[in-house]
Amino acid sequence: MREAVIVVAAFAWRPGPRDYNEKMTSQNAPANAKRLLKALIDRGNPVAPDGRISQVAAQTGLDEGETRRAIAYAKAQGWLEDAKFGHTKGWLSITPGGKAAVKS
Repeated sequence: MREAVIVVAAFAWRPGPRDYNEKMTSQNAPANAKRLLKALIDRGNPVAPDGRISQVAAQTGLDEGETRRAIAYAKAQGWLEDAKFGHTKGWLSITPGGKAAVKS
């Protein structure tokens, strides 16, 4: 006679690497925003299109998710705004408050 073996597996939810990374990215958003703004200012790009901002962010070591959160944080703080004039309309512009935040 054959014996039946029953295996019961219990899975408890625990944060995986993605959850951890997202949480850390959110916590690092203020520092990453300042780092990105400083890099843009240092490179002479206080007004820049999305592509240039992504390029500078990558050069400073930020990944796409970190860049998005840094930009969102900077906008929420009033450090970045949409440029409104001329050929730069629709680009992102560092505000005087953003320049001051980088220096603090």
